[in-house]
Amino acid sequence: MAAAFLLFVVVGPLIEIVAAVAVASLIGGFNTFMLIIALSIVGLMLLKVQGVAALGEIQRDLENGRPPARGMIDGFLRMAGAILLAIPGLVTATVGLLLLVPPVRMILTPLIATRLAKRAAVAVSNMRINTVLIDSSGVGFTGGFPGHMGGGSGRQSAGEFIDVEGWDVVDGAGSGDHLELPRGDDSATNA
Repeated sequence: MAAAFLLFVVVGPLIEIVAAVAVASLIGGFNTFMLIIALSIVGLMLLKVQGVAALGEIQRDLENGRPPARGMIDGFLRMAGAILLAIPGLVTATVGLLLLVPPVRMILTPLIATRLAKRAAVAVSNMRINTVLIDSSGVGFTGGFPGHMGGGSGRQSAGEFIDVEGWDVVDGAGSGDHLELPRGDDSATNA
């Protein structure tokens, strides 16, 4: 991440300067300056339009019962294109214009969705799963990772605690935020 930031902050302006000098040698310095200003103004105007269009697409997906993932990625690409177009510079404007072209977004959207799905799968596979056990002998837990359950079972010792969010458990009729215990054969508990 630091390398990408360094590339954007240090190398990006150098590339923009080289591009501006190259274009200025073809069309003149004043025309290059005016082109950069015009592209930035267009980018600022498109920023609002693309944002509203992206929100509308996400809303349509939700109304039609479709998950809005592709609409969100497409909207993100539209917004990124408008932002890059608004940043003064010929290279950023070119990349921004490319992101505003629908066929380019159609190519990038599935690639980004696949990458995000893979990252989400890795994040889920690294999640620790714990189960709190409460019985007559005290409180304990079993823990582990998906595919490796039970890796950390044992009782909690004195001084340790488990911070949980959950439901109140009541024996009998309850209402509201209560979870009723199932009524079973009382002879098993009395024996």
